[in-house]
Amino acid sequence: MSQKPSLPQSLQTVQLVLTGNSQATFQTALYPLDFLALAVLNRSLCLLSGFATLLDSKNLISAAPLTRLQLDNCLRFFASTLVENPHEFA
Repeated sequence: MSQKPSLPQSLQTVQLVLTGNSQATFQTALYPLDFLALAVLNRSLCLLSGFATLLDSKNLISAAPLTRLQLDNCLRFFASTLVENPHEFA
């Protein structure tokens, strides 16, 4: 059975913050932009898990592109702040 990869302390903190944010979102009414935010959070957690797995196996060449995917994730969400109606954008 495979063992869950261990995250460095700073990545564990990021994972806890992301998980807490997604749980807090479900406690209130959801708007179209919330669904985009939850998709970004989900993708971020998945990328973080994959990054940790690759770091544990010392596969840095494969881990490096995941940082670009995370940046893409952030830029997609940031784009919602640049439009007139973010809910319509989502």
